[in-house]
Amino acid sequence: MTKSIVSSNLTKIYKEGHTEVKAVCSVDLQLNEGEMVGLFGPSGSGKTTLLSIIGCMLHPTSGSLRIYSNETTTLGEAARTEIRKKYISFIFQGFNLFPALTAYENIMLVLRLKRLKGVNADQRVKDLLTNVGLSERMNFFPKDLSGGEKQRVSIARALAADSPIILADEPTASLDQGNGKNVMEILKRFTIEQKKCVVAATHDSRLEDIFDRIITIEDGKITKDSRKIL
Repeated sequence: MTKSIVSSNLTKIYKEGHTEVKAVCSVDLQLNEGEMVGLFGPSGSGKTTLLSIIGCMLHPTSGSLRIYSNETTTLGEAARTEIRKKYISFIFQGFNLFPALTAYENIMLVLRLKRLKGVNADQRVKDLLTNVGLSERMNFFPKDLSGGEKQRVSIARALAADSPIILADEPTASLDQGNGKNVMEILKRFTIEQKKCVVAATHDSRLEDIFDRIITIEDGKITKDSRKIL
């Protein structure tokens, strides 16, 4: 099984005057391809900070983080950006869609940034929208889509880059239970079919059955790490 993410003694300390807060404390992880991981914990537990470090958006205070064997903690900002572009896609709670672009155009933008265009890019966008059940909505703007539809566009956009790692921060927080379960099941399908490593930070215990593995974090520390028994 290929290791996507490996961390050792990963720590993030915020300092304000003489006060120190350990947002992430000595975290050791090994996350694999084809694994859908739920990162659970209450607000302020360190979920988002840990996800941001794994996504190379935030630099840890100490420890090691390897993305597909690339040690990231010794890299400068430009090099970490390259790691992020090559290996990682994000899904956000607030969808982060461009309001002036249609669903089709929001996804196509990712392919343009990767210098993909023409018939192949067009077909890839259409296939992705079909796979998330939005083939009839591709020319709709975000304002004309429901919350669940917008999050499905976000998933399709994350998949468009074909990154092996997908990080999702509270992806269902803006959705009702039905839509939340639906978008997570779509993510699960792609995890299996395309051997993605998906890590979703959430506090919604109703989603536990979706994940292959559940990691609980409290006060910056991992307190539980369990895999589903097949």
